[in-house]
Amino acid sequence: MLGNVFESLRPGGAFLIDLFGKETLAKLFQSALAETLPDGTTVVQQPKIVDGWSRIVTDWTVIRKGRARKFTLQLNLYSGQELRQAMEGAGFTNVRLYGNLDGQPYGIHATRLIAVGRKSKMSRGR
Repeated sequence: MLGNVFESLRPGGAFLIDLFGKETLAKLFQSALAETLPDGTTVVQQPKIVDGWSRIVTDWTVIRKGRARKFTLQLNLYSGQELRQAMEGAGFTNVRLYGNLDGQPYGIHATRLIAVGRKSKMSRGR
Protein backbone atom coordinates (compact mmCIF):
# COMPACT_ATOMS: atom_id res chain seq x y z
CA MET A 1 0.00 0.00 0.00
CA LEU A 2 2.79 2.44 0.87
CA GLY A 3 4.44 1.80 -2.50
CA ASN A 4 1.19 2.62 -4.30
CA VAL A 5 0.78 5.83 -2.30
CA PHE A 6 4.37 6.82 -3.04
CA GLU A 7 3.92 6.20 -6.77
CA SER A 8 0.70 8.27 -6.76
CA LEU A 9 2.29 11.34 -5.17
CA ARG A 10 3.67 14.19 -7.20
CA PRO A 11 7.36 14.94 -6.62
CA GLY A 12 7.57 17.05 -3.45
CA GLY A 13 4.23 15.68 -2.20
CA ALA A 14 3.62 14.57 1.39
CA PHE A 15 1.72 11.62 2.87
CA LEU A 16 0.30 11.45 6.40
CA ILE A 17 -0.91 8.25 8.07
CA ASP A 18 -2.66 8.20 11.46
CA LEU A 19 -3.03 4.98 13.45
CA PHE A 20 -2.58 3.38 16.83
CA GLY A 21 1.02 2.30 17.25
CA LYS A 22 1.89 -0.91 19.09
CA GLU A 23 3.32 1.12 21.94
CA THR A 24 0.10 3.11 22.41
CA LEU A 25 -2.18 0.11 21.95
CA ALA A 26 -0.26 -1.87 24.58
CA LYS A 27 -1.14 0.81 27.19
CA LEU A 28 -4.83 0.95 26.24
CA PHE A 29 -5.64 -2.66 25.29
CA GLN A 30 -8.84 -4.16 26.68
CA SER A 31 -10.02 -7.67 25.82
CA ALA A 32 -13.67 -6.59 25.57
CA LEU A 33 -15.51 -3.31 25.10
CA ALA A 34 -19.24 -2.60 24.96
CA GLU A 35 -21.07 0.60 24.10
CA THR A 36 -24.72 1.53 23.76
CA LEU A 37 -25.31 4.15 21.07
CA PRO A 38 -27.93 6.90 21.34
CA ASP A 39 -30.34 4.95 19.10
CA GLY A 40 -30.20 1.95 21.47
CA THR A 41 -27.83 -0.12 19.33
CA THR A 42 -25.28 -2.06 21.37
CA VAL A 43 -21.80 -2.62 19.95
CA VAL A 44 -19.51 -5.24 21.52
CA GLN A 45 -15.85 -5.44 20.50
CA GLN A 46 -13.60 -8.38 21.37
CA PRO A 47 -10.07 -7.68 20.14
CA LYS A 48 -7.25 -10.25 20.15
CA ILE A 49 -3.57 -9.59 19.53
CA VAL A 50 -2.19 -12.29 17.21
CA ASP A 51 1.03 -13.29 15.46
CA GLY A 52 3.36 -11.83 18.07
CA TRP A 53 1.82 -8.36 18.10
CA SER A 54 1.90 -8.04 14.32
CA ARG A 55 -1.91 -8.02 13.93
CA ILE A 56 -5.09 -7.34 15.86
CA VAL A 57 -8.27 -9.28 15.08
CA THR A 58 -11.46 -7.76 16.46
CA ASP A 59 -14.80 -9.53 16.53
CA TRP A 60 -17.64 -6.99 16.49
CA THR A 61 -21.21 -7.80 17.49
CA VAL A 62 -23.82 -5.17 16.64
CA ILE A 63 -27.19 -5.66 18.35
CA ARG A 64 -29.98 -3.53 16.90
CA LYS A 65 -33.71 -4.04 17.43
CA GLY A 66 -33.17 -7.50 18.87
CA ARG A 67 -31.02 -8.71 15.95
CA ALA A 68 -27.32 -9.44 16.27
CA ARG A 69 -24.85 -9.17 13.39
CA LYS A 70 -21.23 -10.22 13.66
CA PHE A 71 -18.23 -8.83 11.83
CA THR A 72 -14.50 -9.46 12.03
CA LEU A 73 -11.85 -6.81 11.34
CA GLN A 74 -8.14 -7.60 10.97
CA LEU A 75 -5.49 -4.89 11.05
CA ASN A 76 -1.71 -4.94 10.87
CA LEU A 77 0.06 -3.34 13.83
CA TYR A 78 3.21 -1.23 13.60
CA SER A 79 5.59 0.29 16.08
CA GLY A 80 6.94 3.73 15.30
CA GLN A 81 10.22 2.23 14.12
CA GLU A 82 8.49 -0.37 11.92
CA LEU A 83 6.29 2.24 10.26
CA ARG A 84 9.25 4.55 9.62
CA GLN A 85 11.22 1.67 8.06
CA ALA A 86 8.27 0.63 5.89
CA MET A 87 7.79 4.18 4.63
CA GLU A 88 11.48 4.64 3.93
CA GLY A 89 11.50 1.26 2.15
CA ALA A 90 8.69 2.53 -0.10
CA GLY A 91 10.82 5.57 -1.02
CA PHE A 92 9.60 8.25 1.40
CA THR A 93 12.20 10.65 2.78
CA ASN A 94 12.31 12.84 5.87
CA VAL A 95 9.82 10.55 7.68
CA ARG A 96 8.71 12.21 10.93
CA LEU A 97 6.73 10.56 13.75
CA TYR A 98 4.26 12.42 15.95
CA GLY A 99 2.21 11.39 18.99
CA ASN A 100 -0.89 13.46 18.16
CA LEU A 101 -2.27 15.88 15.59
CA ASP A 102 -0.82 18.83 17.52
CA GLY A 103 2.68 17.72 16.46
CA GLN A 104 3.94 16.40 19.79
CA PRO A 105 6.82 13.91 19.39
CA TYR A 106 6.00 10.20 19.28
CA GLY A 107 6.92 8.86 22.70
CA ILE A 108 5.60 7.47 25.96
CA HIS A 109 2.74 9.98 26.16
CA ALA A 110 1.59 9.53 22.55
CA THR A 111 -2.11 8.99 21.93
CA ARG A 112 -1.67 8.14 18.22
CA LEU A 113 1.11 7.19 15.81
CA ILE A 114 1.19 9.77 13.06
CA ALA A 115 3.84 9.51 10.37
CA VAL A 116 4.54 12.09 7.69
CA GLY A 117 6.82 11.32 4.77
CA ARG A 118 7.69 13.14 1.58
CA LYS A 119 8.43 12.20 -1.98
CA SER A 120 11.59 13.93 -3.08
CA LYS A 121 11.11 16.80 -5.54
CA MET A 122 13.62 15.03 -7.78
CA SER A 123 11.88 11.64 -7.54
CA ARG A 124 10.18 10.04 -10.53
CA GLY A 125 9.37 6.74 -8.87
CA ARG A 126 10.74 4.50 -6.19
